[in-house]
Amino acid sequence: DTVMCGPIMPQGGIQALEAMLYTIDRINEASLLPNITLGAHILDDCDKDSYGLEMAVDFIKGKLWHI
Repeated sequence: DTVMCGPIMPQGGIQALEAMLYTIDRINEASLLPNITLGAHILDDCDKDSYGLEMAVDFIKGKLWHI
């Protein structure tokens, strides 16, 4: 993609991302879901709601599975 983002904004989504990754790790370590391993597909929305929404819709439609 040709979209270039700026620096990471530590007070924004990075905190929610770290919390999500931590939670996924704890769930996988505890074997709460037998024979299932959770993962994450992480994309940068470049601090633009419209870009984030477009990527989410593409993901739901299955357009981003090749990444």
